[in-house]
Amino acid sequence: MAAALMVKILFTILKAVLILFLAIILLVLLAAGIALLSPAKYKIHAEKYDVVKAEGRVSWLFGIIRISVLYNDGKQSYNIKIFGADYNKSGHSKEKKKQVTDYRLEGGKHEEKNISKDTRKEVSERKEYKTTYKEDKKSKKAEENSKSHKQDSGKRNSKKTGSGVKDHKKKPEKKKEGSSKRQKISKIKEFIFAEDTKGIISVSKNSIMGLLLKIKPRRIKSDILFGTGDPCQTGQVFGAIYVYMAMTGTVFNITPDFENRVLRGRLEISGHIRAISFVLAFLRVILNRQWKSFYKELKKIKEDL
Repeated sequence: MAAALMVKILFTILKAVLILFLAIILLVLLAAGIALLSPAKYKIHAEKYDVVKAEGRVSWLFGIIRISVLYNDGKQSYNIKIFGADYNKSGHSKEKKKQVTDYRLEGGKHEEKNISKDTRKEVSERKEYKTTYKEDKKSKKAEENSKSHKQDSGKRNSKKTGSGVKDHKKKPEKKKEGSSKRQKISKIKEFIFAEDTKGIISVSKNSIMGLLLKIKPRRIKSDILFGTGDPCQTGQVFGAIYVYMAMTGTVFNITPDFENRVLRGRLEISGHIRAISFVLAFLRVILNRQWKSFYKELKKIKEDL
């Protein structure tokens, strides 16, 4: 009876452990699926009339992670929110730096009330660092002077013994160096123009183009007046813009000015991208048949260089 009870207890423990293990695996897979499939939404608004203003926002995991960047006439600010909590510490660090500089300028006679313990520590550490740096400089200068003195004495001795033999020995070394450089350049050229590298480049190019098509804005509002001041350059720029619009299917409302140099108007774009798109693009390159040989050749060239 006791043995049967022990076996039953062991089976129940194993069953509980297996259920817990499976539950953890399912939770991990669920979290990974949500992270890969949830879209990262972005929105950019920019305008330039009298003053340049821009605002960019990115939200991911159904708004759990939010990043916003603001630019207003040379002033920049950013804000990161995770579960509604702010993680913006740029202002605090700037104030801290200002306190330290004020303390330095006043020769360390700043009132103790206005200075925190952290700033005092920073000032003391910097003073210690300065003293050690000066001592190291002095020791280095002494070593350099002794080395230069030894080199001068060695040169004088070499002149006495005869410099013709040494010059004769240096020439073949230069030739060897030149031949090794040529060999390295030829190896790099062979690697660049090899079939494996060409195949990997074409695959990566296709994956990048696919990513660009998925990242492209879903909604665009624009009213822009643009001109470079040169009719030829303005035409070239607008040719490139129209090619991009034809390839991606996006439409911008841009008016060309072939006489004046001008950039004025507003632009608002929004779209989304999923993390799984980046993962699939990466896997297309790595799982390619030519990747192994390409990676081996790359390793060999790194070792040779």
